[in-house]
This record gives sequence, structure tokens and C-alpha cells, in this order.
Amino acid sequence: MNTKQKLKLKRFINELALIKGRHTELVSVYVPAGYDLIKVIQHLQQEQGTASNIKDAKTRKCVIDSLEKLIRHLRLFKRTPPNGLAAFSGNIVSQQGKIDIHVWSLEPPEPIKTRIYRCDQTFLVDILKGMLEEKGQYGLIVMDRREATIGTLRGTAIKVLTDLTSGVPGKIRAGGQSAMRYARITEGLAKEFYKRISEAVNKEFLGKPDIKGILIGGPGPTKEEFIEVLNEEIKRKIWAVQDLTYTDEFGLRALVEKSQDVLAKETITEEKLYKYIKKVLPK
Repeated sequence: MNTKQKLKLKRFINELALIKGRHTELVSVYVPAGYDLIKVIQHLQQEQGTASNIKDAKTRKCVIDSLEKLIRHLRLFKRTPPNGLAAFSGNIVSQQGKIDIHVWSLEPPEPIKTRIYRCDQTFLVDILKGMLEEKGQYGLIVMDRREATIGTLRGTAIKVLTDLTSGVPGKIRAGGQSAMRYARITEGLAKEFYKRISEAVNKEFLGKPDIKGILIGGPGPTKEEFIEVLNEEIKRKIWAVQDLTYTDEFGLRALVEKSQDVLAKETITEEKLYKYIKKVLPK
């Protein structure tokens, strides 16, 4: 879904959300991609017969008239649009005794998968709202020589995918070994651990188009050493590298917190596009 489609869908949802029926008189219809519109029209005609049993005269008239207008509207389509169709009909006047039936329809930017008919006090827009939800996510990696945690950020939700620990020793006495030999052993173990982390990162993020960017955090120079062993595709997706103390789940949260300025740039850019497109998009 591009920015123009997203803006158009938001405006459509907001317009419908403002309308409230006095009773269950607002009609919502979702037609899945590839579904026969004739069958939908036949169903709505059956619902007209059912609506004739509604006791309240005003509600009965609103529902029957809304269904009639919706049926006429659907007959204007030669076939169901490629992504299906969301159609709505109802009285937009809330004053007692007044009726003004309007019809709205939209081919959504994503395919509709379920056929729905509902008559209620509000229009059913949850399916359309679901199309606006953030589908991309960010990869999160926090690590040092002894521990690593890999996770994702979707919206504001952080999810831990995996955590790893190494056999790299901390600061201990060499016990007779030369300092240089001990350093070489430690360095070798650290590089092996970096490779293990890299393999886990590949498993979670490599070839995943929904990963919009990757944030990496850790103490000192370890994160830069680790980045050197990463796959080139992963490297190209790195958005930020942050100095952090923690390398557990708390570290993931700290990484997101420290990267807010980087994450905000995408939102700011998108908002600028919204404002521009809103000026040029036909009312």
C-alpha cells in the first residue's frame, strides 16, 4: 500500500466512523476478491424481506431503503473489483423523523478475504482499519562477547526471538599462561561467538522483506567487531549502532529507546508525504 492509498483509506474510514445510527440500521457489506456480485445482490434482496419484519417503522424503512440503494449501487459494477469491494449504506441524519440514505463503496488496497453482511448502529470498518496496521518490523540485536539477544520491534511491541551465551571467559587470572596466549584464546572464542550470533541473525532476518531496518547495540568495540562478520544483505539494513550496557531483553528496550530519533525519521517523512498528497488528492 503506497502513501496515497493509505491516506485515501484513512479518510474513507474516518468519514464512516462519524456516522451513528439510532438503531441497527447501518448496512456494511464486504465482498471478497473473485466473489460473484450477483450472489451478494440476491442475498441483500433476501435481507430486504427479512427487514420487513422489523417492528419499529422508522428503523424498518431505513434498513429496507438502505438495502435497496446498496443493491442499485452494486448493479453498476460489471464484476467484483480485483481486491474485492467494501460497500456501506445508511441514513446520515440523526434527527428523529428525517431520512437521508447515502451509499459508499471502495475497492481496498489489499484483497478482502471474507464475505460479510452486517446491520448495526455503526458501520463495520475494522477490516479496513486492519489494512492500515503497521506490517513492517525492525530487527533488534544487542550483544557483547558473552551474551546476545535478538528480537523485533513492530509498532511499539518488542518481541524476543532468541538469546545466546558464549564460552568466552571473563577476567580471570591466567594461572601461569602467558598473557598473549590467553588473549589469543579469548579472541578466538569471541570470533566463534560472533559467527554463532550471525547465523542466528541470518535465520531470523535474512531474506525477510518485512524487516525494514536493523538496530544493533552493545558495549565498547564489540558491536563493530561483530558487524564485520555479518552477511552483506544484513549490513545494508543496519539503521543504527548504539552504545549499550545491557545485552538481554532490557537491552532490546534500551536499544529502541536510544534509537527513537532514527525511527522517528521514517514517521516524519511519511507525515510530510501525507500533507503533500492531501493537497493534491481530489476531495
